[in-house]
Amino acid sequence: MHLGSFAVAALLITISCGGTSFSPTTTGDASANPVPQDGGSGDGAVVATGGSPADAGPGGNAQSIPCGNATCAIPGQSCCIINNANPPPDFSYECVLGTTCPQPAPSDSGVGHVASLQCTGAANCPSNQVCCMYEQKSPKQVVSQCMATCTGPGQAQLCDPNVPPSQSGCPASAPCSSHGIGDWDIPSGFATCGGIGS
Repeated sequence: MHLGSFAVAALLITISCGGTSFSPTTTGDASANPVPQDGGSGDGAVVATGGSPADAGPGGNAQSIPCGNATCAIPGQSCCIINNANPPPDFSYECVLGTTCPQPAPSDSGVGHVASLQCTGAANCPSNQVCCMYEQKSPKQVVSQCMATCTGPGQAQLCDPNVPPSQSGCPASAPCSSHGIGDWDIPSGFATCGGIGS
């Protein structure tokens, strides 16, 4: 057999066997790691963990949002912010498939409230929408999603306090502020237009 035949045979074996190895990880960029890490396939399956950074906040664009040290691909994924009942750390983060974060088990005394975010500010929404946050009844958790307006009862508009006011999506009469953000049980790096609490 000629040397060229060996090369072709090796190439065919490599292709038929996959040729590359994939070792999934639960940290980092969720958009580069779309396979659920818990073996699940439905809503709530964890695709990346964002750890417990102290200074997490809004950002991203129309395709992704930061989630602690991870990045969630929106709208197919949500960033779950877990308010730890027994800090430190105060918060933990993970990207999950779908629009709802898993609720903690009743026996899990270390987990407090959970927020399920699909946007953190105007940069994550289409140009004719803003990022609205409100408390969902079932399952009970704070959620955010892009909507035309945030005028419903108990709604607040999420914004990024680190961008110029003209880019925050907030009206001049209600500037972006972190005042009252603790009412929503999410970190102080986040903000709402007018500093509206829950």
